[in-house]
Amino acid sequence: MRIVRPAVTAAVTASLVLAGAAGAAAPKKVCNLIKDAAGDDGSNPVFGHDGNLDILSGDLSSDGKTVTIAIRTAAVGTSDSKAPTGRSYYLDFDVPGEKNTLWLGVTTTPTFTSFTPGYVNGSLHSGIAGNATGTFDAAKKEIRISAPASDWDAYATITKKSTFSALTARSYYFVGAYSPTGTGGGSLQAGDQGDATKTYLAGTPSCLKVGS
Repeated sequence: MRIVRPAVTAAVTASLVLAGAAGAAAPKKVCNLIKDAAGDDGSNPVFGHDGNLDILSGDLSSDGKTVTIAIRTAAVGTSDSKAPTGRSYYLDFDVPGEKNTLWLGVTTTPTFTSFTPGYVNGSLHSGIAGNATGTFDAAKKEIRISAPASDWDAYATITKKSTFSALTARSYYFVGAYSPTGTGGGSLQAGDQGDATKTYLAGTPSCLKVGS
């Protein structure tokens, strides 16, 4: 009678399990949730096409504790001769149970740059006190901004199970002097807009690293 050694059987079983695990594909990272055509930014009547305003793509990623967004444009610079008094960028998004549409963005002028979380109030992007940080990455032609999810606690509850929807990236340029209250005689003009056709579930692997 042939006797099968238990140790050998166990070893073969273990090797098959390990082989199966090794062959399992890693989850595919989501990327470019927002896509927009090149060269379609609003025509500046004075300077014409501006690559700094021309949105090409965008992403949002989150682990439920931090929200990170990226807006990619045809060119990225901390200064812009075609928008000499300043620019603003926003990425709007919705989450279940919110009081308002939320956003994460930046305003940059010759004298300051402010990364800010906020909410949409009618047609206005209203900023809130928060702890956003960000960078203008010229090499990647990408503006990245991160903020703690708790910054929006008064307007929404963002968790590791939140679904982010209605992602929209927007760029604007100033005509005249920048004024945070809108009373400085200048105005904010639309540059470009890109919309997502997909939602994002917190914790989903993304090409945009949370907190980057």
